[in-house]
Amino acid sequence: MYATQDGSIVNQSIALRESADGQRYEATLPESPDGLQQSLRYHLEAGDARTPDFLIDLLPAPTIDVERIEYDFPAYTAKPRSTLANQGDIQALEGTRVTIFAKANQPLRAATLEFDPTSRTAAMSETRSNAGTFREGRSAQRSTINMRIDDRTASCSFDLKLDAERRKPFAAAYQLRMETTQGHANERPIVHTIQVVPDLPPEIEILQPQQDLIEIPEDGSARIEIRAIDPDFGLRRIQLRAVSGAQEVLNTNLLDADPTVPGQNVVDYRFVPRQWMLQAGDEVSYWAIAEDGRTAVGSPAPEPNSERTRAYRIRITAAEKPTEAGEEKTDRSEEHTS
Repeated sequence: MYATQDGSIVNQSIALRESADGQRYEATLPESPDGLQQSLRYHLEAGDARTPDFLIDLLPAPTIDVERIEYDFPAYTAKPRSTLANQGDIQALEGTRVTIFAKANQPLRAATLEFDPTSRTAAMSETRSNAGTFREGRSAQRSTINMRIDDRTASCSFDLKLDAERRKPFAAAYQLRMETTQGHANERPIVHTIQVVPDLPPEIEILQPQQDLIEIPEDGSARIEIRAIDPDFGLRRIQLRAVSGAQEVLNTNLLDADPTVPGQNVVDYRFVPRQWMLQAGDEVSYWAIAEDGRTAVGSPAPEPNSERTRAYRIRITAAEKPTEAGEEKTDRSEEHTS
């Protein structure tokens, strides 16, 4: 017979079952699978015999919740640090440094952040030993980070990354697991989502000339005009490259920009065949490449997105006027503007 401390349940009875040897009687309290929800008193009755009352005093279930998340964005974005309070789901640009601050309702002995958690039963069996202690686990499906603890607070940091193909986040979700100083663990952690926003690649096109193939006399020149833009932040470099057969003719940088400055960039280059010792009958294949300012995750090293145009061609024809004696055959002039 039992009754809850708040009086919502009074004189509730549970029949005890006799064991096989007839020496013992037992019952499960409560009969529902949800477990006890509040403190209660109980006693046993058999015929006209009755035991004294016994108290089951419930302790609060251990819980740990995300208090705030700090986002430190990559330097090239020029975005200041951002803090979101009472929000456990994560959404930010790849390369962002995320720091999670959590608060428990009881003093902590250990806390761990677990990526892509499996079922609650499997997680509990892997993260708690037979003695009830907490330990870090790693498997093919899941990795963990030991959190820094201070009484009831815990924190940890990690970088947001995409998979090798840069299509999906390195992890789709996480949860926080804890052990109190009394050895109790939180059995139903909240699962939070992770969304990693990719840095978009730049866009680039050759505006002039528009033809796939143009002809230039040996003593002539052609203006190449290139337009490029980074849709989310800024460009770092625009390159113009050209080859004639297996020989590289041109590899020059037309833009050396601060990648934190967004916007469209239009650059010009004057292509002079004599500057590159090209003669009638030579054919040149050229293209343009744009790079943004994306940096390697967890490092200041560049790891740019790049995009290139299709290849265009220039065919060199005979000079339009004969070269006079003593005239310099090569023109070393080169110009480009942005």
